[in-house]
Amino acid sequence: MSATANRIYDVTITPDNVAAYQAGIRHLSGIRRQLMNVDPDEQLETHLERLGEGAGKTKGIIYFCAGITRDRHGIKFRELSADEQSAVRKAMLALFVDINSIPKNLI
Repeated sequence: MSATANRIYDVTITPDNVAAYQAGIRHLSGIRRQLMNVDPDEQLETHLERLGEGAGKTKGIIYFCAGITRDRHGIKFRELSADEQSAVRKAMLALFVDINSIPKNLI
């Protein structure tokens, strides 16, 4: 085994491979769920609550991108409807992919 075999390479996300990247993230999430026997909704709710603490506006941005009105931004994740929960997950994935597609030399 060569020295390069153990390296983790930075993968640049382009418009051509966004769908494959999203599919990979979903697949890894499924594997994590099976191996660790964790409730993904509970983890997501905990993470969203941390994002909404203090002056953090990240939770509001995610809810806005999910199409949830501002008056419902204070509601916990589990209290949202099934459609809203799905929209939040999709918005988080889309934001994650979009943010990671920005070249590191521009940040």
